[in-house]
Amino acid sequence: MIFERSIKISFIGVDIDPVSDLRIQFSAEKHDTTELNRANIIIFNLSEKTRNALARPYHLDRPMAEPVITVTITAGYKGSEIVMFVGDLVIATNERSGPDWRTVMQLFTGYNATAKSWTELSLGSKTDARAVVDSLLNPLNLDAIYTEDAAKQLQGKSVSSYASSGLSFRTVHDFLTRYGLAFTIEEDNQALIYVSGKERDPNNTRTAQNTFSKESGLIGTPQVTSIGVNIRALLRPSIKILQKFYVESQTITNTLRGGGGQLANEYYVNKVAHFGDNRGQEWYTEIEGVYLSLDKTNYEAIS
Repeated sequence: MIFERSIKISFIGVDIDPVSDLRIQFSAEKHDTTELNRANIIIFNLSEKTRNALARPYHLDRPMAEPVITVTITAGYKGSEIVMFVGDLVIATNERSGPDWRTVMQLFTGYNATAKSWTELSLGSKTDARAVVDSLLNPLNLDAIYTEDAAKQLQGKSVSSYASSGLSFRTVHDFLTRYGLAFTIEEDNQALIYVSGKERDPNNTRTAQNTFSKESGLIGTPQVTSIGVNIRALLRPSIKILQKFYVESQTITNTLRGGGGQLANEYYVNKVAHFGDNRGQEWYTEIEGVYLSLDKTNYEAIS
């Protein structure tokens, strides 16, 4: 039902009104790695003035253009739209396609901060590890948000002394690696810190907001993988990296055998990608899920 779709593109750093009444195509990808989350947007038939204000051709030998333009994608359905993606505009080109002008934009969350922020830090003895993380994130203008298991990993940890000089993004990454942690940059200037490569604690409460079934937007048949499941559903902009979700599907029940019951249907989000076209067919979310907590010796995929 295309008429119920809603999308708005907003800009900070340039004098352009939010765009919602033109044709807009988008894809946005988030994952639990240190690679920056990214999005692509195509807006049709912007005014010439707006096209020129956004234009940022790609040059290998130039730093990020100034001023920094931050772009927000707000999407969903009429009356329930939420912010789906925020990123710095890195590349924007204008191209003619038949009677239409297409403005093609590429965004990365936290690009400007990670490309330019530099850390010079020297701390004395017995500094709390979380205080070190906060100090390293300051040049990036990011606030640390910890998963429960990541917070436990740093609890009571301190460093006798610490000194670092280099790109802030790299110094944060290197320090967290000491403790088996990693981070990803999310919207609202947050650095989500989590235990790298660890199965998730399944003690979160399941809600309707993160349940997928035919009645709640699941599209097609889930694909069972060796580590979890891949699904496609109607656009779900609220889903977040590392969030628990539940899939109600007879396919999963029939494909996995062994003990554990509904545990086989519970996952955490490892990667999420949103696709949309407010004048076309695309309006869906794809999720790669990993088992929350699973003794893999009790299960085997039926080939």
